[in-house]
Order: sequence, then structure tokens, then C-alpha cells
Amino acid sequence: MNHPLRAFALQIFGVVLTVLMLVAFVAFVSLPLTLGRHPGEPQSVEVPATRHMT
Repeated sequence: MNHPLRAFALQIFGVVLTVLMLVAFVAFVSLPLTLGRHPGEPQSVEVPATRHMT
């Protein structure tokens, strides 16, 4: 592999790796905020309403 092609491939690999790390970070930070809890924690059981408004 010649030098310019190797430099280009390394640059592309660095950009792809950086984007994947950013996506993983955003997913792992926003998921607990969206769920309101950490994914491994049990869900809180809510008492259903005494009557249903139908």
C-alpha cells in the first residue's frame, strides 16, 4: 500500500472510530434519561388507578 493511500485509510479509520465512540456515548447517556432509570434497575410498580375513565 502506498503512503498516500495508507494515510487516507488511517484518517478514515480515525473518523469512523470517533463517530462510533460519540454515538455510543450519546446512547449510553441518553438511555437512562429517557427511561428515567438505569437499564439494569427493576421497574417501579405503579398502583393502577381505582377507576378507569372510559
